Amino acid sequence: MPSSPTGAVPENRAHGAFLPRVRSIYIHSPYCVRRCPYCDFAITLFRDRVPPERFLRSLELEVQRRAQGQSPRTIFVGGGTPTALKPADLDRFFQILEHNLDLGRLVEFSVEANPENLRPDRVAVLVRHGVTRVSIGAQSFDSTTLRVLGRRHDAQQIERSFALLRAAGIRHVNIDCIYAVPGQTIASLDSDIARALSLGPDHLSTYCLTYERDTEITHARGAGLVKPLSASREARFYRHIRARLAKAGYEHYEISNFALPGARCLHNVSCWRHQPYLGLGPSAASFVSGERRQNHPRLADWCARIEAGEDPTIEREALSPERALREAVMLGLRRSAGVRSSSLRRAFGRGFEALDAAALARLSELGLIDLSPDRIRLTARGQELADGVAEALL
Repeated sequence: MPSSPTGAVPENRAHGAFLPRVRSIYIHSPYCVRRCPYCDFAITLFRDRVPPERFLRSLELEVQRRAQGQSPRTIFVGGGTPTALKPADLDRFFQILEHNLDLGRLVEFSVEANPENLRPDRVAVLVRHGVTRVSIGAQSFDSTTLRVLGRRHDAQQIERSFALLRAAGIRHVNIDCIYAVPGQTIASLDSDIARALSLGPDHLSTYCLTYERDTEITHARGAGLVKPLSASREARFYRHIRARLAKAGYEHYEISNFALPGARCLHNVSCWRHQPYLGLGPSAASFVSGERRQNHPRLADWCARIEAGEDPTIEREALSPERALREAVMLGLRRSAGVRSSSLRRAFGRGFEALDAAALARLSELGLIDLSPDRIRLTARGQELADGVAEALL
């Protein structure tokens, strides 16, 4: 579809909006076999009786209305578990994108996957459609830790799925791990890191277990059935991870992400740089033209809105220049490179003078940030307290 004279891609006129071209597109595939006890994402279980056929029909309509003609540089398919779809449905999913997007400029195509459903037939679909990065939700290689996290796979399945992806020629393979799990020790954490490194991934993501509201593990904590690790032990685990991965040659380029040179996730880097992205699918978020949008999180309701020709957006917020600048600082602080005043000034007309000078000085005195005239970045200690630093600064 040709673009408008301003470079915008026409959206369904019933929605009364035009979308500019974006470099990044996120697509939410909601299906999971079961909900993990720590998960608060918008997922749909196969037994919920919203068949994948209906999801795929609705996705095609949304892509046609909101993204047709877009030529993204990065696509990230998350979930849910995208690879939980049957191979034929997964193939249809990718066909929808290929038929409606211009993928000629695509440099990174990422898909999340779980070890138990990364089988040869699904891997073949990923390869056939040009997927360049697969992120394996390993979480741990330790059987006890996996049991606490409610995972359905074991260490051998992680290793088999990794080998399948490498043999198939997937360029980048990421391993996701969770740490600070009840009962986990430095020894078991170190074993997790060693087993992950033995596979040779070019990217690792490590996330501290969080107790989200109304999740199974949070209820278990409230009932005294699980005992969270202390904040000091969480920090010790984080320091151990950083040291082990630095020694192995991985760049710590974002608070939770480590990559070998040249293997950073470009899609996520774009989001941390506060650049626009379009979200498609139930619960998907977008940041376009200074406005945040959130699609309806429930699959059935999202489908119903799409089928009725309605906008699936359930929340919309136009960011003020000050709010946008603060978000850019918050996201930028997650990156090891930090935030530059000159970059803020180019984007928003104001640099560090928009921030609280007293708070900057205090955080610097405490050794939580490295502060120079044109850059703020978290110190190693600041990374351990990143949320508190951002709150104090913003």
